[in-house]
Amino acid sequence: STESVGEATRLVSDALKEYLQPSQNEAKVDSNSTRENSPMSKYPRVSPAKRKAPPSDGGSLSSLSHDQCYPVEYPRKSPKLDEDNSVIKHKSNLSERNNKEAICVLTVPLWVLNKCNRDQDLFLHLVGNHKGFKGHKHKEICSKSNCLINFSPGKSKDCEPMFIKIKSKHDATNPFRDVKQGLRMIKDSLVEFIDDECSERRLSFELAMHAEGSYKFRKARVCVQQECHIAHRMVWMALVELPSAESNGERTPHGRFFLMDDVQHWLKGDTNCSVEVYGFGDNLMLCEPYVLICGNCPDEVGIVADRVANKIYHHRQKCRYCRFF
Repeated sequence: STESVGEATRLVSDALKEYLQPSQNEAKVDSNSTRENSPMSKYPRVSPAKRKAPPSDGGSLSSLSHDQCYPVEYPRKSPKLDEDNSVIKHKSNLSERNNKEAICVLTVPLWVLNKCNRDQDLFLHLVGNHKGFKGHKHKEICSKSNCLINFSPGKSKDCEPMFIKIKSKHDATNPFRDVKQGLRMIKDSLVEFIDDECSERRLSFELAMHAEGSYKFRKARVCVQQECHIAHRMVWMALVELPSAESNGERTPHGRFFLMDDVQHWLKGDTNCSVEVYGFGDNLMLCEPYVLICGNCPDEVGIVADRVANKIYHHRQKCRYCRFF
């Protein structure tokens, strides 16, 4: 009959479809077997959902896993623009322009004013206002050093020291060399004013130790590197003040034992330093007595200075008269 023929046709058609199309399990097996035979089979498959996004804050490569193979792009900063849309110069160029100006501010010790009958005497000496001349020395220093020099006169009664500001000019080709020349000439003028050989070394030390500004003296703990006007070379200096005993308005320095050969040998030890003692001469000094240690190595100078200070400490433990003024 017609119905039986149609049923038979439908069964044959279903059988053919079932024969020609493999099952889902068989399809997965075939797909995997194909990948195993492929050259790409040695690289692990990574699902896109498991990948991490590259850092957006410009992080370093060390923050990423070593086995990540995707390229990492870091955001580039666009150059800043000025009001007229011109690119602003790099900071290094600005710093180079600022570095063309060197400044050094010296603090003149208060004891230098002991030489003055009036507070203005030191100022007049430095600028050269005497014997009919008005500021000739100040003009000479400014001309030879190519610097601008300003003075702030001190007041001995109010314990206000004098400040000297040495500043290079804007068009200076070597500002630090100019300031160094100005420092040398100012120091020579101060040495000429005090006219005291025993106080010169202390003046040189204190000027360098208390100097401020962009012109820097090399310092290390209690030491400072300064040009020695005797040896005419750079040396490391450390200063230790000596105590004194006062009787009937007169002061007698203590520490003469530092002049003894055995003490000098113990202080220096195996260092290459010199130990100079000032305050026991016949002439009066403008400054208080002191011990100056000089050498080529700041560590050695510091060691000898500690030995001097320790020796003074033990002396003061036994002597009830001496003190620092």
